[in-house]
Amino acid sequence: MAKTIIWTMLALVMVTSTANASEQVGCISGNCENGAGTYVYDGDLQGQRYEGEWLSRKRHGQGVHYYPDGRYEGQWQQDKRSGKGDYLHVDGHRYSGEWLNDEPHGNGVFEHASGNRYEGEWEVGKRSGRGVMKGADGTHHEGVWKADKYHGHGSHTDEKGNNYTGEYKYGEPNGQGTYKNMEGYRYVGMWKDGLRHGEGTLFYENGLRYEGRWVNGKEDGIGTTYFTDGDRYVGEYKAGERDGQGVYYFANGDRYVGEYKDRRKHGQGTYYYLNGERYTGQYVMGVKEGQGTYQFVDGSRYKGDWERNHPSGHGTVSYSDGSCYHGRWQEGMKHGIGTLYEKHGTAKYGEWRQDIFVRLIDKEHQPRSITCKMLSIGRI
Repeated sequence: MAKTIIWTMLALVMVTSTANASEQVGCISGNCENGAGTYVYDGDLQGQRYEGEWLSRKRHGQGVHYYPDGRYEGQWQQDKRSGKGDYLHVDGHRYSGEWLNDEPHGNGVFEHASGNRYEGEWEVGKRSGRGVMKGADGTHHEGVWKADKYHGHGSHTDEKGNNYTGEYKYGEPNGQGTYKNMEGYRYVGMWKDGLRHGEGTLFYENGLRYEGRWVNGKEDGIGTTYFTDGDRYVGEYKAGERDGQGVYYFANGDRYVGEYKDRRKHGQGTYYYLNGERYTGQYVMGVKEGQGTYQFVDGSRYKGDWERNHPSGHGTVSYSDGSCYHGRWQEGMKHGIGTLYEKHGTAKYGEWRQDIFVRLIDKEHQPRSITCKMLSIGRI
C-alpha cells in the first residue's frame, strides 16, 4: 500500500513538471544572449519557438524557427532570416535558397504542394531575374521575371504544347515574339498586351499566309494575304476583314482593283479579266450592282444599270458592227422597251423579250437618237 502511494505521488510530480515546462516562455535552455539557446515566444508571437545561435539577444547564425504554419531552418542575421535557408509550410509548400531581411532574395527553389516548381532568382520575396517555372499540368516557362511576372525575354509552353518565345512585359507578350500552335499555325511579329499588334506574319496550317499590320489581335491596316490556291490580296484590312482599298490577284490571271467591305468587293472597283475584258463600276457585297461599264475584248461596251452581276435596268450597248442598242435590260438580255440603231442609220424602236424583238412601236414615240459606238456582247 505504501509503495502504491509513493508511485502515485511520483507520477503527479512528473505530470506537474511537464505541464510547467510546456508553459515556460522566454529562454528555456542554453544561452539566448550570446551563444546557442532555445527561446519560446508569447504574446503576439505565442506558439513560436527558436532553437539556435544568438548574438546580442538576437537570432544570429544558424537556427531553426517554428511557426504555427511552418518551419524555417537556416541562417540568421540581426534577428532576420538572411543567408541560406529552407522554409517548409504545413500545407507542403517549400522554399529552399537565399534570404535577405526575412524575404527570399537571390537564388532559390520554390515547390508548391500542387506540384508547381520555380527555380531561379528572387528579389524581396518575388520572382525577379532569370528563372524556370514548371507547372504540374505540363506548362513550362523559362526566361526573365520581374515582380512575380514574366518580364523580358522568355519562352512559355502551355499545357497543350502551344509555345510563345519572345518579349514579355508584366506577364503578357509585348514586343517581338513567335507563337506556335499545336494545330500547325505560327505567328511571327509584334505583340502588345498579349495580342498581335504591329507588323507580323501569320502562317496557317493549310499554307495560307498573312503579312501586314495587326491591331488588338486582328488584321488591321495594310496587309497581304497569300491563299493556298494561288490567289493574293494586297490592301486594307479592318478588324480582321478585307475592308477599304485593295487589289486581288486571282490565280487564273484575273485582277480586281477597288473597294472592299467585310471581305467582299463593295463600292467602286474595276475587274480585269485575263482575256482582256474588264468591268468598271459599282459592287454591292461581292456582286456587280448599280452603275457600271463592261468593256469586251473585241471593243464592245455596255454602260448602264447592273443587278446580281448582270445588266438589268436601263443601259446602252455598242456593237462591233457599228450598231447600238439603248433601252431596258434584264439578266444580261434586252428585255423591255428599247431602240436598236443599225450601222446604216435606221432605227428599230419597240419591245424586247429575252433578247428577242417582239413588237414594233410607232416611230412618233421613238426617243431621240443617242451617240453610240459599241459592239455585240451577247449575255453577260
